[in-house]
Amino acid sequence: MVIQISTFDFTGLLADVIPFSYPEDDLPTLHCVRLEWDGSMLHALATDLNRIAISSWHPHDDTEAGDDRDQGRLPVDPWGGKDRPWAVVLPRPDAEKLVQVFKLPTKRGLTPLAIECDHGHLKVVRPRIGGMLALRADVEGSLEEFPDLRRQLSEHDRVEAVGEISYAGANLADFCSAVRQRGPLELGFSGRTGMTRIAIGERFVGAVRPASVRMPMGSRSDTGAAF
Repeated sequence: MVIQISTFDFTGLLADVIPFSYPEDDLPTLHCVRLEWDGSMLHALATDLNRIAISSWHPHDDTEAGDDRDQGRLPVDPWGGKDRPWAVVLPRPDAEKLVQVFKLPTKRGLTPLAIECDHGHLKVVRPRIGGMLALRADVEGSLEEFPDLRRQLSEHDRVEAVGEISYAGANLADFCSAVRQRGPLELGFSGRTGMTRIAIGERFVGAVRPASVRMPMGSRSDTGAAF
């Protein structure tokens, strides 16, 4: 079985999280992107230890790309598929290459792709459609363990007041420049030792580690803390 997804959504999903993966190859377990299909949604996950990024796609999501709509109908109906759940870890360079190879101008963004994964082998196929040549990419990913980013996020799923908080600018910038802005950006502060949760719309959630936090005056932990 295969998953049908628009070019815009697939390349956008990967591009949302690639900058949050560890940038150097000396830490291969984090110099990568995890792509997973849970039976109903496709997710891309990455972390560089200071930040977490999880971007998701549901077949019923409205895509923002293309002007070849016909009263809301898309070239492939329906999107998604009935494939069994799977997950694969892609080295960062391979994930970047997939975006580079398959990315199209916005007006062509609804061009369908077929995604299939079998024991770590990811296959992405674009059919010959709309005057474009057919295209196929095969990536040998891995089934290695990947950090449980959802568990890590759940550990910071609390709201605590802070007095002052600061971040490394580079750590925050990608949330605004790399991630598709599909809704309001919301911050959730989790106190002196927690990461700051970041949600952008309904399909992106992440976190960033502050550089320093000072608790509100009068609290028991108002001496400040640096990470």
